[in-house]
Amino acid sequence: MHHCAETGLSYELKRSSRRRTLAIQINQHGLQVLAPLYLDQYTIQQFVVKKQLWIREHLAKRAPVPDHISRQRIPFLGQELILRQVRDSITAVTRDGDQLWVQISRRVREENLAATVRQRLERWLVEQAHSWFAGRIAFYSKAMQVAPQQLVIKGWQTKWGSCHANGTISLNWRLLLAPSWVGDYVVVHELAHLVHMNHSEKFWALVATYYPEHQQAKHWLKQHQTQLQLK
Repeated sequence: MHHCAETGLSYELKRSSRRRTLAIQINQHGLQVLAPLYLDQYTIQQFVVKKQLWIREHLAKRAPVPDHISRQRIPFLGQELILRQVRDSITAVTRDGDQLWVQISRRVREENLAATVRQRLERWLVEQAHSWFAGRIAFYSKAMQVAPQQLVIKGWQTKWGSCHANGTISLNWRLLLAPSWVGDYVVVHELAHLVHMNHSEKFWALVATYYPEHQQAKHWLKQHQTQLQLK
């Protein structure tokens, strides 16, 4: 196993007399670098450095989805809420500081308990998304001098937001499982589409004006997109 100090990545190096170019392979064994027999180690290391963003993105996709519910910790806008489950006369979700209480009615059968907890947590996150995103849209739309018409909360698996020509902004409640600065980026991104309905240089210049850290946020989402879900 080889280690690239500049990136912190470890990889298996496989050399071949038949190979003429460098290549990267990610499989069940992890990261592998395929190299010609004659190529020096420095050139191989620099290839890993050059490809590190692609490598990290694809390694993240292979990472197991954390079971937030079983570990009783729910990520929430960069914080962690401690999950408390109790049987009660009603079914409801309430937050008390850093604790998130999930009350499940005693009428819910034991075999349906896990599904009910997940369903109620998702419903609570959707409610929180409506409130939080409404505030962030109000803040950024005033700064950017744009006028969105409606906010819709979605539950896409890997899509984070959209902007319709009629002024409707749709945002993914799963972004509440990410740090708040990542959610802010998506808000600015979609509001910028009210000015430029494309991804032109002018569009990205507008995004950068109101959210200079947009590249870091894009990279964070690429690395963690498979992690932003309840399991």
